[in-house]
Amino acid sequence: MADSNTVVTTQSYFSRIGNSIKGIGIGVILFIVAFPLLFWNEGRAVKTAKALKEGAKTVISVASDKVDPANQDKLIHFTGKTATVDMLMDPIFQINYNGIVLRRKVEMFQWVENASTETKKKVGGSEEKTTTYTYAQEWNENAVDSSNFYNKEGHINPPMNYKAEKYVASHVTVGAFILPENMISSIGGDMPFAIDEAAAAPVLTAIPNAYRLLDGTGYYVAAGDAIGTPAGCAPKVVAAATQTVGAIVNGLNNVQSGTQTAQQAGNTIANAAVGTTRAPVVGDMRISFFVVPQQKDVSIIAKQNGNTLASYQITKDRSLQMLQNGVKTADEMFTSAQKGNTMITWLLRIIGFFVMFTGLKMVFGPLGVLADVLPFLGSLVRMGTGLLSFLIALPCSLVTIAIAWIVYRPVLGVILLVVAVGAIVMLFKNRKSAAVAA
Repeated sequence: MADSNTVVTTQSYFSRIGNSIKGIGIGVILFIVAFPLLFWNEGRAVKTAKALKEGAKTVISVASDKVDPANQDKLIHFTGKTATVDMLMDPIFQINYNGIVLRRKVEMFQWVENASTETKKKVGGSEEKTTTYTYAQEWNENAVDSSNFYNKEGHINPPMNYKAEKYVASHVTVGAFILPENMISSIGGDMPFAIDEAAAAPVLTAIPNAYRLLDGTGYYVAAGDAIGTPAGCAPKVVAAATQTVGAIVNGLNNVQSGTQTAQQAGNTIANAAVGTTRAPVVGDMRISFFVVPQQKDVSIIAKQNGNTLASYQITKDRSLQMLQNGVKTADEMFTSAQKGNTMITWLLRIIGFFVMFTGLKMVFGPLGVLADVLPFLGSLVRMGTGLLSFLIALPCSLVTIAIAWIVYRPVLGVILLVVAVGAIVMLFKNRKSAAVAA
């Protein structure tokens, strides 16, 4: 089920010029911010890589079944299975679980608004925007605030009566070692938790509009005024009887008030009486559960601190503490961490470049708007300023990274700086040649 609304707005030429001029300030800020971001990232990458390399030389592998006092304050590596005596409990849905994590996932069937905008430049510099708001009903884990919709009529979402929750064991061990809280929360590998009929019975009694999902993975809480058993759920005799009585009363009232014919009311009563299966309606909720069981293999690198663990200080601003799922050697863990550091470094480099590039495009933005008196001319100017922004942002990014490398990696930094300077020289030569040709 979906519907839509279309809104057309027009912005004048002079208003667009004013907005683009305001954007220059934001563009300058973005351009400036990109430099320290790129420089900081290189320092972070080098310091992290050095810390991991030093840790790989320092770490010693030990058995997890006993604590050796001789290893106090040393960087140790061990593997083992997690264990806990903690009983995790979801008080609302009456689930008790002896494990590492118990997580409640909540979804609600609700209205979602999607907006798509088509922009057309007009001769004279004005701009016409056609925005289409589309409404659809979807399952969503986040509560969608329908009060912000463009068209609120018929698209109202009720509040989510149940929220997602996560219960984590506070006392977890691996062999003879007690894990700190931050390590416990990083243990992954959750799986669906099945609820049998006996365990579900008291919940279905306590929550009259709740149903048990047929696959046993959780509950379906129907909207308060919904009639019929939701698809994929086990029918409830008590609920069906209550719905039937309610349908009879509603049907008779509607006939009396003239809002329904006797035949229509009879159909409603008949449908309820046979316990028909229905599709989701807005306000329906699905609640499922996931757990991280104990006896999971984990690999750990950290400082031995008595019979527990802590971060191992490598340098003044770098420390080591790692937990990875599965049985892994110390070398495998450090290799994985180095790969992660490299991925983060490249991601931040790309982000830094695009922040700089976007800032320059905003600085040059008014030129494209001024040329929009003729739409095709504005498009050509934007292509030109976009290319110019790229040709400025690329060498500026490389120079920044090169300077950072000169500080942190002198040999590689000099090489990169030469490449960056060469790119800048070529840029100015090309511009000079173009000017002479003109």
